[in-house]
Amino acid sequence: MSPTDIKENATPESPAKSGTKREIEVEIPVDEVNRQTNSLIEKYQKVARIPGFRRGHVPASIIRQRFSEEIKTDMVEALIPRFFKQEADRLSLHPVSQPRVTDLHLHDGEPLRFKAAFEVLPEIKLSATRNCVPKSPKLQSPRRTWRKLSKICASAAPVSIRSRDAPSPTAILPRSRSMALRNANPRPPKQKPT
Repeated sequence: MSPTDIKENATPESPAKSGTKREIEVEIPVDEVNRQTNSLIEKYQKVARIPGFRRGHVPASIIRQRFSEEIKTDMVEALIPRFFKQEADRLSLHPVSQPRVTDLHLHDGEPLRFKAAFEVLPEIKLSATRNCVPKSPKLQSPRRTWRKLSKICASAAPVSIRSRDAPSPTAILPRSRSMALRNANPRPPKQKPT
């Protein structure tokens, strides 16, 4: 049995509902749990203020007694995501949701064990894709496109509202009609401020 023993099971309800739910069981070795606990105790020793001791000189046994719950919480928060990700990668599972951790077993001198339930993307099987060829869109010539635009714009009425501050509004019109409008309503020359 390897130090990180993992079993991949679907939850009892998941096969009937969908094939996206997975549950894995992860076991973190004792030496890794002890290493993380010792590093957290060292961090707590550096910042702990306990009467009768100088900062940074509190014995590990007192830190372990006073801050046991905080150390366990920090250790679990540090180890579970890291080992879950390692095992999900090892099993080629790509979770799309945060894992729900259940059955957490944490006792001194024993490996840390937990179950993680999460969802993965469904498997999509494509069949008969070799004969499927996408159709290319029909491209029209630029002249044809211009003619269509000219017909659409030729029916537009010219805008005759002018403001002193805003530039004169323009509409897209066929060339002959726009020239006629420009000649009929010339812009007044801009005046220089004095």
